[in-house]
Amino acid sequence: MGSRYHQLDSIRGIAALTVLLGHFASSILIFCTCTNTTGNEDHVILNLFKYTPLSFFGAGHEAVILFFLLSGFVLSLPFFKQTNTGYGQYLIRRICRIYIPFAIALLFAVVMYFISSPSVITHMSSWFNGQWDMPIDVKDVLAALGFIGVFDTDKINPPIWSLVHEMRISIIFPFLMFVLVRWRTLFSVALACALSVLGIAATSVLNPSSLVNMYITIHYAAIFMVGALLAKHMSEISRFIRGKSRIVKVIMLLIGFLLYNFKTVLPNWSLIHNYLFNEWAITIGGSIYISIAFGSITLERVLLLSPIQFLGKISYSLYLYHMVVLLSLTHLLHGWMNIEIILVISFVVSLIVSTVMYYLVEKPSMNFGKYLTGKERSTKNQRTTAA
Repeated sequence: MGSRYHQLDSIRGIAALTVLLGHFASSILIFCTCTNTTGNEDHVILNLFKYTPLSFFGAGHEAVILFFLLSGFVLSLPFFKQTNTGYGQYLIRRICRIYIPFAIALLFAVVMYFISSPSVITHMSSWFNGQWDMPIDVKDVLAALGFIGVFDTDKINPPIWSLVHEMRISIIFPFLMFVLVRWRTLFSVALACALSVLGIAATSVLNPSSLVNMYITIHYAAIFMVGALLAKHMSEISRFIRGKSRIVKVIMLLIGFLLYNFKTVLPNWSLIHNYLFNEWAITIGGSIYISIAFGSITLERVLLLSPIQFLGKISYSLYLYHMVVLLSLTHLLHGWMNIEIILVISFVVSLIVSTVMYYLVEKPSMNFGKYLTGKERSTKNQRTTAA
């Protein structure tokens, strides 16, 4: 396999789009999952997207689990190839890749909050009105920027909760890789399961109120580990899948789809729909998605289509800015036009803003990280020498 896995970029882009669609849908009163429309004959089509596997198109939390799998996969590659640099260089590049765009998006959200002067909009969902529903002060901003203590991400930019976990796990990830590189896969899986159970149990017992609590970070670290193990064995996995017939690949993809949508597909029985089962079903389903992306030539071709590749390129910015765009435009334009039109405008503006911020913030941040760690300079030196 090559050094760049463009299929993974595309998967990340599709996942970011499902987060956007889920948040947009949850903002409308009738679409919001907290509004029960089951059995209502007036909402047959709506219920298909709320209570069937079609809910994939708005599966926000599932997409976050997929993000964590992809991060674990990509971050592990230099360790398995033994091309990783020192911890300091790794951390600098990670901060430039994740934290700098995160911090700028956070400050952008604060500015838009004060510009849009948010208030309750009666025909929007309670979930939507629960965002930006309290004043933002300097302490909130500093807490979010410094990942200090327990803070409410909904006060500034709702999706950033996952990035707090992403940065925490990134800091300790090389130490996890020290184990994964040396241990047998079975022992590594056992460790991941143990960390997951520990994190979920601690969260359940201590019942912290914040999405950014430290206990659930332990569980998410286990998902990073699963992504890393996928990378470790992807050559064997892809060879195995490529040797199967098309019908077998379709069945595998269907199984992945059903597991990824575990909460929707199976009956709402508390025995099988506890948090641990749901999380691991999503994790296994997401792992199957990633595996088939390498094992199916047809799916690989689809994922390498230019529009999907572009979506993957701007996926991080799309994740960072879509809720800020939706919240600010809805509050600014409410009363001037219908909510349906506002949603369409918000969707288009989200793509535009994400594209601009990718080139204005993300790409320069990545290049800055390479420059600080000498990677960019060594490349230039090699080119000069070759010339």
